[in-house]
Amino acid sequence: SMRGASACFGTLRGFSQKMVPDPTSANGNKVPAMDLVAYNSAISGGTLPAMLYAYARVPTHELLETDRTLDPSKITKEELERMPKTSMGYIIAQKPDSAKLYGRFLAKLLLDPFNLLKLHRLWSYCLYEKVFKPLNIPRNKYITSSKEELDKILQENPKLKESDFLVPREDVKTKTMILATMFGSRADNNEYMKNYEKIRDDAWDEYKAQETLAFFTNSFEKRPNMTDIVLSIRDK
Repeated sequence: SMRGASACFGTLRGFSQKMVPDPTSANGNKVPAMDLVAYNSAISGGTLPAMLYAYARVPTHELLETDRTLDPSKITKEELERMPKTSMGYIIAQKPDSAKLYGRFLAKLLLDPFNLLKLHRLWSYCLYEKVFKPLNIPRNKYITSSKEELDKILQENPKLKESDFLVPREDVKTKTMILATMFGSRADNNEYMKNYEKIRDDAWDEYKAQETLAFFTNSFEKRPNMTDIVLSIRDK
């Protein structure tokens, strides 16, 4: 929900405005508290600000309006009205022009009869137009956590190109963890789901077998690790 997004935006802005001692500096320098956060994770509506914080193509001080006053007594109507259109707060709070968005989407459908098969894309289209496009985030890109991680991906997948990916902005020190679910492609005759279900069922069977063995041998200090089990079955 946008209420969750607003709360997450406020947290990110507060941490970015709060200056704390830099633990790597011997001169008592201060840095934004957000620079010392290792991971930024969110669920539900909070995933939007979490992603925008890392991948929006505008500077952090502009995205989070870190130059704004922290004193509630100085927040005026005029101060709020000067909110820039590239601010995350503006993007979240701005009511979308639903009629215009629906009209553009339907126009695309009518231009090509095959687009009628893509009605399910209405939500993602509207979300992109409202949230991601104003912050210059391009369409149809993979995302990764760092340039180092991208280099590893490209080494293992030579068919991919660096331009296929988005990496966090240079001034972002925090790694973003985004909740996502993959259901596979409809074009693979449901093979993805069949493989997933087989791995899931085999993993649970193996987990229960190891747990039972641990019970009867009184070796509870070595409990089964589901991640290791899933990976071993997947790699067979």
